[in-house]
Amino acid sequence: MNKTHIRPIRNDEDHSWALARIEELMDATPESPEMDELEVLAQLVELYEDQRWPIGMPTAIAAIKFRMDQAGLTRRDLEPYIGSSGKVSEVLSGKQPLTLKMIRALHRHLGIPSEVLLGSPDSQLADDGLAEDADKYPLREMAAKGWFDGFGDVKGRPEEAIRWLSARAGVAPGKLAAYCRKNDEVRQNAKMDSYAFQAWCLQVFARAAEVPLRTRYESGFIDDEVLRQVATLSVLPEGPRRAQEFLAQLGIRLVIVEHLKRTYLDGAAMLMTDGSPVIALTLRYDRIDSFWNNLVHELVHVKNDLQGDCDIVYDDFSIPSIGSEIERRADTEAADALIPPGVLPKNVEVLEDLDTDDLVVYARRARVHPAIIAGRVRNDTGNWKKFARLVAHEEVKSYFA
Repeated sequence: MNKTHIRPIRNDEDHSWALARIEELMDATPESPEMDELEVLAQLVELYEDQRWPIGMPTAIAAIKFRMDQAGLTRRDLEPYIGSSGKVSEVLSGKQPLTLKMIRALHRHLGIPSEVLLGSPDSQLADDGLAEDADKYPLREMAAKGWFDGFGDVKGRPEEAIRWLSARAGVAPGKLAAYCRKNDEVRQNAKMDSYAFQAWCLQVFARAAEVPLRTRYESGFIDDEVLRQVATLSVLPEGPRRAQEFLAQLGIRLVIVEHLKRTYLDGAAMLMTDGSPVIALTLRYDRIDSFWNNLVHELVHVKNDLQGDCDIVYDDFSIPSIGSEIERRADTEAADALIPPGVLPKNVEVLEDLDTDDLVVYARRARVHPAIIAGRVRNDTGNWKKFARLVAHEEVKSYFA
């Protein structure tokens, strides 16, 4: 039997020897020892060459130009997938990177592998529906509020922008719509835009994720006494900030996120993905009485309603609580926590006759800020001009600037 001359290929010298030996064996008889040697050497050479001179992925631009040449396409043929002629020129010259929208179109219509366009062999285009929905979010308004600071210009990059915000929020885009589902038990304006609401929720989670907590919230932390403690913080200097610090000690985040035009929101109570509760207020009506009423109301929701499948409760307080058991209960518990029963007279005519000195007396009895008493009197009498100065417009936001 003939001896084979196979040996490992460790360097370029071994590689040259193997190529010469392969050339000698090219006329080997099938199923002979020489043919076996030829096949083994060929595999060793291929393995060495792959390691020694790896062929990398083509660049996205190279792949697009190759596909154009292959299919006889002009730059104008790319406009439906990339945009204007100017944008096509910028992309092909490398002056503008491909957006996810462009990548999807080029992959879908020209068959260019998505991993090549994304620039990574391990990358794939997400198939969670966001690509079709990203343009529906109020991106311009969100950007104007600074929600994309750190991301850059959102123009032409809606999917990237929402995915960036989702990453900050820790909520997958595909789960967001289900999380922000409509709930018949909440005060929801019929004109609410679901995408504006989802955007607001993302920003709430993103803000909340930046707030560290030393304590993990446990069910039962909040009782009637805690609700009263929060209400009495209203008399302190920097009361709203003190309330935020107090709740943090209980494992509850309080964040202020301005409402979007089509959300019609005053506040919400929700659970983050780790199960910790968040109270989010919009300060749509920046008044002292409104802040404390909304805060305690949402705190009642944390106490009673964030459990099981109910992981978000949101409120437009311009809508009555009629028809919702959880809202009626939250109204009652919050009202009693802010002003204990028996402190204020119930007779509307008596309330109408109250003056500022009377409010101070009742506020001392209830141990709350006089603006809370003023707000209750205005609500119960329907006289919104009464005590207008006392409820102090545009004062709360300054605490959270």
